[in-house]
Amino acid sequence: MRIALIDESPTLLSIWKSMLAETDYEPEIFGSRDTELARLKVEAPELIVFGSMPKDRSLLELVSRLKQSDALRESALVLATSLEREKIPDLIDLELVDGVLVKPFQKDQILDVVDRVRTARVSFERGTPLAAIVDDSQTARAILNNQLESMGFEVVTASDGQEGLELITETLPDLALVDVEMPVLTGFELCRRLSEDSRTRRIPVIIVSSVVDEASVKKGFTSGSIDFVPKPVDTNLLVERIHEIRGERFGPLGRARAQSLNLED
Repeated sequence: MRIALIDESPTLLSIWKSMLAETDYEPEIFGSRDTELARLKVEAPELIVFGSMPKDRSLLELVSRLKQSDALRESALVLATSLEREKIPDLIDLELVDGVLVKPFQKDQILDVVDRVRTARVSFERGTPLAAIVDDSQTARAILNNQLESMGFEVVTASDGQEGLELITETLPDLALVDVEMPVLTGFELCRRLSEDSRTRRIPVIIVSSVVDEASVKKGFTSGSIDFVPKPVDTNLLVERIHEIRGERFGPLGRARAQSLNLED
């Protein structure tokens, strides 16, 4: 994924290159002047990071100008700033950007934001939202499949944890529903492995299980799931959880993606 850094200092580029050295992300530096913006439109990077305040125009003007460009309309925008987070809205409407990095930031913070934007972009470009169901019960898979399809999802399924891991890594779905007690890999182990992989750690995983004791719920969250829905499934509760996840997870890109789903407020 190509990353454009809007900054006048080459120091920022060296920092980002160092932090992203072991990834497939390719950072490149750009200025905020018209000639540099023209070059930016030609390159059309997937991610644009504002590393410093532009000298010849306001940040709001620069962001608005980039958003009006057809070539950059689908580029994600991230603000890197030394301002305290509560003061950022005084600088720019946060609805206009897809992420914020507060300086000084560490490598894991950069990777988290970049991976989040990358996952949101894959979701946004997919067309039809994709959900994965991993459950060894054919009946449970059928019930969940019907519910998700009625909500506008395309659905892929797996019948054990290992098959689910391979399926999710290959397809990078927008959402995964995972059972706990399964052959080969348990749902907890599946969640743990997904959370350790940069390609899949941003995929929201909901555990759907008849095992609902306090210890299991806690283990689910520590393994990497973000919610827990008990069996038999309350469809209203499931729809509510999915609505919350898809609508708020990735800022403007995520909200635009959620609008394509057949979900009611």
